[in-house]
Amino acid sequence: MLNPFEIQRQLFTEFEKSFGDYFQKMMRDPAFMQLVAQNMNGAMDLRAMTKAQVESTLEMLQLPSSETIEKLYETIHQLESKVLDLEERVAEVSAELRATRPPAPARKTSDGEETR
Repeated sequence: MLNPFEIQRQLFTEFEKSFGDYFQKMMRDPAFMQLVAQNMNGAMDLRAMTKAQVESTLEMLQLPSSETIEKLYETIHQLESKVLDLEERVAEVSAELRATRPPAPARKTSDGEETR
C-alpha cells in the first residue's frame, strides 16, 4: 500500500532539488543578475523620489519631517544633560559656600527677638 505522506515527501524533495538547481543556474547567469541589479536600482530610485515628494509635501503643509523631529529630540536630550550638569554644579557650589561661610550675625526683630 502506498503511503500518501511518503509520496508527498518524495514529491517535495524532488521539487526542492529541481527548484534549487534552477535557482543556482539563474543566480550564476550574468543577464539575470543584471536584471536583479537594475530592479534594485530602480527600487532605490523610487524610494528616493518618494522621500523627496513626502518631504516637499510636509514642507508645503508646514509640518516637520521625521529628520527634523529627530534633530529636535537630540537637541532636547543635549539640553537636558546640560541642565542636569548645571544643577549638580550649582548644588556643589552651594554646599561649598555653606561650608565656608561664617554664620550670619544675629539680628533683632521688631518684637525684640534674635534671628539669624
